[in-house]
Amino acid sequence: MRNATISEKRRGKGKRPRKRPLLLATVTAVLDTQTGASSLYIRNDPRPWFAPSMRAELALDYGYKRDRDAPVFRAGARVDLLQIKALHFGLTGSVDSDSAWFVGAGIAVRW
Repeated sequence: MRNATISEKRRGKGKRPRKRPLLLATVTAVLDTQTGASSLYIRNDPRPWFAPSMRAELALDYGYKRDRDAPVFRAGARVDLLQIKALHFGLTGSVDSDSAWFVGAGIAVRW
C-alpha cells in the first residue's frame, strides 16, 4: 500500500491528517551551505501567563429545554477578553425562542 500524496489528500483521497489544537511553536531552519542539507527544528513554546484574547463566537442551536416539551432555538454569543495559560475568560449571552435569556461571564478551557 502506497502513501497518499498531498494533492490526493486535498482532493479527499487517502487518509486525512488529524486536526490538532493550535499550539505556539518556534520553527528554526538550518541550511548547510557546504552539503546543501537542511534541517528543521520545532520547539513547542509554553502558553503565556497573561495575554489579551479577542476571540468571538456566534452560535445558533436547536434543541429541548428541561421544562418544555417543544423544541427551541437558541442564539448565543461569546467574547473572550483574557487568557491565563489555557484558561479563557470572557462574556457570554444567549436568547431562546421562548423569550428566555442569559447574560454572564465565564471561564473556558479548549483542547
